Amino acid sequence: MENYLIECIQKSLEYIEKNIDNYFSLEDIANYANYSLSYLYKLFNLIVGMSIKEYVRKRRLSESVKDLVNSNMNILEISIKYQYNSYESYSRAFKKEFGVCPSEVKKKGINLLLFEPIKLQGGIIMEKKNYLFLIDIDKFANINKNYGRKFGDFVLFKIPERIKKILAIEKIEYEDSKNAKLERMGGDEFILVLKNIDEQMAKNISEKILREVSNPIIYEGIEAKVTVSIGITEYAIYTKDPYNIAYDALISAKKDGRNNYKIS
Repeated sequence: MENYLIECIQKSLEYIEKNIDNYFSLEDIANYANYSLSYLYKLFNLIVGMSIKEYVRKRRLSESVKDLVNSNMNILEISIKYQYNSYESYSRAFKKEFGVCPSEVKKKGINLLLFEPIKLQGGIIMEKKNYLFLIDIDKFANINKNYGRKFGDFVLFKIPERIKKILAIEKIEYEDSKNAKLERMGGDEFILVLKNIDEQMAKNISEKILREVSNPIIYEGIEAKVTVSIGITEYAIYTKDPYNIAYDALISAKKDGRNNYKIS
């Protein structure tokens, strides 16, 4: 892609970030980028994958989350700061974006997946993303049957411990990493959201988890090799039904022989 086109989008993104809590019009962005608004609007949509208005809205709402959690500002003050003309309009937009009210985030400090600034390099969007990992213990019913429920319970303790060990070594941030918890879904399934990584990193982490988990587990004189399969998908505000996408990837990994991962 021509350098001047990329420069146009980069300047637009730069202007938005510099003025994220100030009033500006789309014409202001176009003037800063030195392009006509109609041309910029189409180009931005083509390269970034969403309209300028949608991008600005997502960025402002995400930045407002940081103020909700970290500042002493009340919700009306935050609403006005990010160019909403009332508490109600901000609250409606916030709930539509994140699925919770700003008052809940303010009160409980709820962790949300934020839409971070996009950066371009050579015409390619280079932003880091969040990835949802669905991790399932292979043939867990057989583990309980062959080695007993006590051993099975120990496996359920040991598997997340090994996963967290890899994430700590690689210094990967994950959902609820502050409390060092992996959310368990059902009997033998864990769900994990890794933050601010790219697809290659998601693959590297998966391979390391598979190797670490497959080391023999020893408990009360019993030794057994346990493996997991992993389904992965990008996890973003605009991702529709990420759990089912990751689940389909997980089933695909199991069909390919288990002790495997797939990214969908």
